Amino acid sequence: MSTIERAAARLGSIGQGAKPRHEPVLRDPTAPSHSIEAETPEQQAAQEATRDQAADVTAKDTGSSTAAPTHRPAMFVGGGYVEIDLDQLAERGFAGVRDTNSELASDFRRIKRPLLLAMQKAEASGEQNNPSNLVVVTSALPAEGKTFVAINLAFSMATEMDRSVLLIDGDPAKSDVCRVLGIEPTRGLTEVLADGGQFIDDAVLKTSVDDLEILPSGPRLDNTDELFASELARRLTRQLAETYPNRIVLIDAPPLLASTEAGALARLA
Repeated sequence: MSTIERAAARLGSIGQGAKPRHEPVLRDPTAPSHSIEAETPEQQAAQEATRDQAADVTAKDTGSSTAAPTHRPAMFVGGGYVEIDLDQLAERGFAGVRDTNSELASDFRRIKRPLLLAMQKAEASGEQNNPSNLVVVTSALPAEGKTFVAINLAFSMATEMDRSVLLIDGDPAKSDVCRVLGIEPTRGLTEVLADGGQFIDDAVLKTSVDDLEILPSGPRLDNTDELFASELARRLTRQLAETYPNRIVLIDAPPLLASTEAGALARLA
């Protein structure tokens, strides 16, 4: 055996005892971790599990971007929800919405039908200065039944197939609408006006009567008359009437001869 053959045999015996050498995987430090391929099936499975966990954490941290966005309802009412005891009102002589075949319910149908027709004509012509779906109920003197009419008219109009009603208690001296309906308001019309008309929806109450909401009067302030006569009151009531054209805004105002506030409200309708 030549010297060259002996050297080759020696190198071969050394290589048999050595472990196989793997070339290192070179990685771009700017590339994402999932761009590096795993060397074995076990490593590939581990990488996939790591990616899934990272995706879950990212979704939670970003508020789950795949979730459907929430939208404000078309008839958002932010002031709360109140139950109206219709049985108690019926005992006190109110027509309500249950006894729709009573004589009193028929009487209020006779009252509301011309009003609704007048609204439709005004809406079609577009010639009215004030919103046609804004109605003020008042009387000459106290104790003539204006709140009784306003509440029953609101109940009757709320039964219309394509209408809803916002009943505004516009008499902060007595707050008869809230008193009769057993509502304990937390925020009302006068407070909204005093605060510059902001967040009016937060004062509107959803009721247990379908398609009927209530806006309480709020306390009687020293400048209630000026608030009702202001341009802000005109813009605010117009906003309530025009934002939802199918909604009737019904205001129970004070008696005309008992205060000047009723006259200010009457000019809005």
